Amino acid sequence: MGTHNGWRRRLGRFAVSGSLLLVSVAAFGQTGTAVFLGTTTDQQGALLPDVKITATNADTGISVGVTTDAGGFYRIPGLFPGEYDIQAERASFAVEIRRRVTLTVSQEAVVNFTLKVGPVAEKIEVSGEQAPLVESADRERRSSGISCHEQSRIQRDQAALSRKIR
Repeated sequence: MGTHNGWRRRLGRFAVSGSLLLVSVAAFGQTGTAVFLGTTTDQQGALLPDVKITATNADTGISVGVTTDAGGFYRIPGLFPGEYDIQAERASFAVEIRRRVTLTVSQEAVVNFTLKVGPVAEKIEVSGEQAPLVESADRERRSSGISCHEQSRIQRDQAALSRKIR
């Protein structure tokens, strides 16, 4: 009879542990965070690697920074909804700052930067910009097999073409 109770106790502990694990996984999966992503180019449209991108929550002052990859692409995941100041800086280029960019729950906000050659002390600020929602475009991109890098390149090519037509 003692062996039977020991087995029940172990089964009960296992069930409680499993339940706690499932609750913690479910809670972790629903964090409500969002992402800033985009590319950095110079005035001629050339991709700029090694650009330091910093997103600072305007309410808390907490900053998260990344550096663009060889293709000029950056991604800052795990951000809480709110307003952010986003800064792009690289040696030999003027610093560009986007002020009060609003980020909503589960949003993938594309914020591209075009840096101008100039002294590092020079800052170019853009205020009150609403970052575009990319949710539906992201779904389209996943279904069509186009990567974020390819999507950004296509957008840059379209912008360059429209400038040439004007």
